[in-house]
Parts: sequence; C-alpha cells; structure tokens
Amino acid sequence: MNRVVIAAGGTAGHVVPALAVAAALQAKGAHVEFVGGDRAEARLVPAAGFA
Repeated sequence: MNRVVIAAGGTAGHVVPALAVAAALQAKGAHVEFVGGDRAEARLVPAAGFA
C-alpha cells in the first residue's frame, strides 16, 4: 500500500483540488493523509472524510 501525505491549505482554491487528487489516489488503494493549519483545510478535509 502506498502512503501519501498532502500539504495544502489556506484557501479552498488550494484545498479543493488537493481533495480531488486525494480521492483519486485513495480510489487506487493509497493511504492518504493531510497536513495543514487552521484555515479552510481545518473544516474541508475532515468533511471530505480525510484526516
């Protein structure tokens, strides 16, 4: 299993495309995690089902 860490944050313009990439990678079997701060990513990432 591949493990991927995605660092994207600040605004939805950065986070939403990263979520699309994360979903595509997860669909291919990768374990995906996010790192970020307390801006848009703090609510968008968990809402999309990622940690």
